[in-house]
Amino acid sequence: MNDTSNLFSSGELTVLGISGQGMAFVSSYGSMCEVDVTPGEPLTVDEDYLVAWAEGLSMSRQRDGSIKSTMLGGERCVTEFSGDGHV
Repeated sequence: MNDTSNLFSSGELTVLGISGQGMAFVSSYGSMCEVDVTPGEPLTVDEDYLVAWAEGLSMSRQRDGSIKSTMLGGERCVTEFSGDGHV
């Protein structure tokens, strides 16, 4: 496993890498669903709901300062994934 927790400046998100053959078990607070990312359809995810993503996806992190976000508690961090893979 690779610890890349310094990839993001937020202390709230810890990123770990996993590789190899076999099964991996992950858990979250609530149910999980897999979403396809294609070159024509990037995906933006609130980091509070981000669990895992495929290696090779391009990603950019930004703050969401929309009115909705501000009314619900301030700026939130979101990650946009692009390329070809799964989140």
